[in-house]
Amino acid sequence: MRALPGCRPLLVCLACLALAPSPASAASRSPQEVVRYTRTDACEQPFARAAVDPETLHSEAFEWTQHTPLRNWQFDAVTLADSGMRANEWYDEQLEASCVRVSYTSGVRMPAILRRYTSLGDFRTKIVKTTCTQATAVLNDIRLTEIPFVRRVHITSRMVLANGVAETTVRAEYTLPWYLRFLEATAEGVVKQSYDDEIKATLHQLCGTSPPPPPVVIAPLLPPSVYFSR
Repeated sequence: MRALPGCRPLLVCLACLALAPSPASAASRSPQEVVRYTRTDACEQPFARAAVDPETLHSEAFEWTQHTPLRNWQFDAVTLADSGMRANEWYDEQLEASCVRVSYTSGVRMPAILRRYTSLGDFRTKIVKTTCTQATAVLNDIRLTEIPFVRRVHITSRMVLANGVAETTVRAEYTLPWYLRFLEATAEGVVKQSYDDEIKATLHQLCGTSPPPPPVVIAPLLPPSVYFSR
């Protein structure tokens, strides 16, 4: 395959292609990828902290992002009608639901496999997470945007906490551009590993298995009480 004029081979010029795709590339774009899996973890103290409390969600996010500052943090209570959770395949119409939404931006390091083929290193992505509780279940809808190449990832999940166990079922959607199809298996692994980290962060909060979270600074520089006020 010929390289673009003035560029090294194609894989080193993915950023150029992403910014200026040709008609042929648009026609060859890959279909949406879907990853599904279930995992089971021990949970000695189910709902040790409330799943929809702002402190709980901030601690989850802070751990998931490996203690990266969470910028533009916003927490809102949302109605079930506005949550979009009825589209979650695990939503139960027979049960009452309590829902909240958080959004923030965070720094993310490009996975090593992609750093081999691109000049991108760290970047910032936007995360919008909607969480609803129904009886012993916690439903999540997570949307990540402003991601290089993949553009967006949409994850829905249900975590059921009962009898000392947390069972989590996950569905993740993303689209790989045609020129990264050879990384399909790698991308699936990255998505699963990343959400496994989110699940572990949630378990630490909801199952009483983590020490108190370390002091954090939320940007813009305002005291946590501003965000955690009820």
